Amino acid sequence: MENWEILAAASGAVAVLMVAAETTAGAASVIGPIVMSVLLLRVSGVTLLEKDMPKRRPGHEEYVRQTSAFFPRPPRD
Repeated sequence: MENWEILAAASGAVAVLMVAAETTAGAASVIGPIVMSVLLLRVSGVTLLEKDMPKRRPGHEEYVRQTSAFFPRPPRD
């Protein structure tokens, strides 16, 4: 994915959340994606998957240092 595509997707998601947050019931819908992101990053998903990954895949530590766990961003050096 190109950087502009990532920015466009993120901008669209933020716009939808801003529209949803205009009402009381819509504001509650903003909490769902935040909770899901926390669960995937900290509770299950990434945490459980990468627990024993370095044993199975050589070079995985370097990949983890350079790559974002969940949110798209440019690679680190």
